Amino acid sequence: MDQYFKQIDVTECLKNVTSFVSTGANDFPTIQTGGSTMDQSLISILKDLEENHQCHTAILYGSRARDDFSTASDYDIIAVKATGERNRDNRFINGLRRDVFIYPEADLEQLDESMLRIHGGIILKEKDRQGQILMEKVEKLYRTGPKMLPDYEIKAMVEWYLKMIARVCSGGVLTAESLYRRLELQYSMLPDYFKFRSHWYLGAKTALSWLKDNDPETYVVMEAAIQQNASDDQIKKAVYRVTSFANVMT
Repeated sequence: MDQYFKQIDVTECLKNVTSFVSTGANDFPTIQTGGSTMDQSLISILKDLEENHQCHTAILYGSRARDDFSTASDYDIIAVKATGERNRDNRFINGLRRDVFIYPEADLEQLDESMLRIHGGIILKEKDRQGQILMEKVEKLYRTGPKMLPDYEIKAMVEWYLKMIARVCSGGVLTAESLYRRLELQYSMLPDYFKFRSHWYLGAKTALSWLKDNDPETYVVMEAAIQQNASDDQIKKAVYRVTSFANVMT
């Protein structure tokens, strides 16, 4: 293997990653969110939710809640109604797309990690503090953090990256399969950076913003590695950063 993957001791690498996780899991900062005005599109969505779905609570989240949206950004909303079935409204109306998830109250008594997407959201309307209660549950889940990966899982992930590097960065002729695996490797690096470190992965936009502010060296390496024309060397360097191989590379 080349200079990045010569004589790798997976056991030592495992110790390195585990050491990082055990010392850094509580240092992940809360990403601050911005405000949002109640524009006419939001007013229209809320009126529709109340009249056609009997929703009493609505929370705006995503880029429009963080105040880093573009004109093409969705209105991402979670809405709550007393009873009924789950529903989703992702219509494109008047040049803007809404992506509204509608839940009955009973479905939100116990939350799973998918609800972390509303972390930092803005309560647009609520009944009996149900918006506040939901956000408090989400905040508690966020602060608890994901479970630390067991050693065998870390080892399996490390070995997967080594196997993928051997397959896609061998210098041979690129086939449809190797191109696909290359894309798979590039796609996996960002969420796995956070998974290795026992931090929640809250989507590409939030994750890249956090990296840029808190680990700029990895951000630069990652940005280069996910380009369509990224070189083998750039991808290997990103894997090096993602899997915390720094202390065992030669």
